[in-house]
Amino acid sequence: MRKVVLVLLFIVSVVSTNAQSFEMDQVEQIWRPRIKADFRYVGNAKYSDTTGSFSSTDQNCVITFPIKTKFSADLKLSLTSLNTKDILRNSVRINASQVMGSVKFGAKQVHAGLDSISNRNLYYASAGVFGLKLTKKYRILFYSLNGGFNEQDKTLNTMALRANAVIGQFHIRGLRKNYYYGVAATYGDGKFFPVPFFGGMQPIGERWTFNYTLPAQMYVQLRIDNKNSLSSGITLDGYRYGIQYKNERVNFSYGTLSAFTTYKLKINKSFGFRLNGGYNIVQRVKLSDINVHKTSYKMNPGFYVEAGFYTLFGQNLFEQITGSINNNVFN
Repeated sequence: MRKVVLVLLFIVSVVSTNAQSFEMDQVEQIWRPRIKADFRYVGNAKYSDTTGSFSSTDQNCVITFPIKTKFSADLKLSLTSLNTKDILRNSVRINASQVMGSVKFGAKQVHAGLDSISNRNLYYASAGVFGLKLTKKYRILFYSLNGGFNEQDKTLNTMALRANAVIGQFHIRGLRKNYYYGVAATYGDGKFFPVPFFGGMQPIGERWTFNYTLPAQMYVQLRIDNKNSLSSGITLDGYRYGIQYKNERVNFSYGTLSAFTTYKLKINKSFGFRLNGGYNIVQRVKLSDINVHKTSYKMNPGFYVEAGFYTLFGQNLFEQITGSINNNVFN
């Protein structure tokens, strides 16, 4: 029974983190206080309908810290049903929830190629909270709320608030099998845009899994060993900034559909490294003013590379819960 409870708690920790972050290859980092840095370069690509070209570099850092964690566990054997699943559900009483905070900041250097300005310096910063709560049916309710700004250095004095939120629920179906659903919403420049999502994880043999978050991403992951993993798939990505264009503030939006491959190395319990490379199959830039007059520019395909590392501090939620069980339930 003790092993079953610990496995159950491990499942809860892993899959709930996936639901919150949508970064399925960075599960451990979310649950511990951490510092994570990423560096990205998008190679030069020409526009299909102009003589210009586009390229960019990006550096960002994320700091995650715990705000409040609640956990209590009680074990009272119930044999009202002889079904193993019912025995677990009726005998194990777990009340677990956590609220985490995060701060993210970074800078982009973008060569847009649409006017005489060779490069634009873009800055962003955001702060927010995310939370999870284990329900009586061993499902996970998750939510997040973040707010900040994305602006060029020349538009910082007229910056606009941008915010995003997520709410959804996770269903556990096994150690490597689950699904989740919910709604993600963004707000910026007076516009509110909600998007429903559906995702999950499906095992393919002992080392392979199929992961998806529709409509954003699909990929397969190979666990080589306890320290090395390899992922490959397709993803939608993009960003939106306020910039100065022809002496006016407009919104600069960049979006892409990419094929990617990611290698992840877990050096030890506290340090890890990630290397990502891909091909932007479809790329597009869009300029829009406050009245939503839009001009769209389609680009030729191109490549990108990305590298990142993280350092973790303290215990993650799974370790805290395991220690609590050992001290309070089984002793």
